Amino acid sequence: MLRTDGPILLYNRRSKKIAFGFLVFSSLSGCVTGDRPNLELVLTREAFAAAQEVDAAKYSPANFLKAEELYRKAMQSYKNRDFESAVADFRTARTYAERAENSARAQRQKAGEEAL
Repeated sequence: MLRTDGPILLYNRRSKKIAFGFLVFSSLSGCVTGDRPNLELVLTREAFAAAQEVDAAKYSPANFLKAEELYRKAMQSYKNRDFESAVADFRTARTYAERAENSARAQRQKAGEEAL
């Protein structure tokens, strides 16, 4: 009987192949999904909320509706795991929401409803 200092984990070729296959499979399975655009989602949601606070739907309806439409489209892409399309739509929706907020603030200042 052969004496060793400790247990031999991968003694035969079959065990080595199984271990190697498991390592390859586990490393590749982590790369499949990609990163979720959580930062873009949060920034867009906050821009949309800020636009709602200043009644952008009333003072800048075109930009607000476009932002809302793109936000819904981006959320659908996000749910379908089409993250590249979702990121593009989130960024565009954020731009429209920021435009709506700024326009609404300007309109409210002209009307005397908001202090400088």
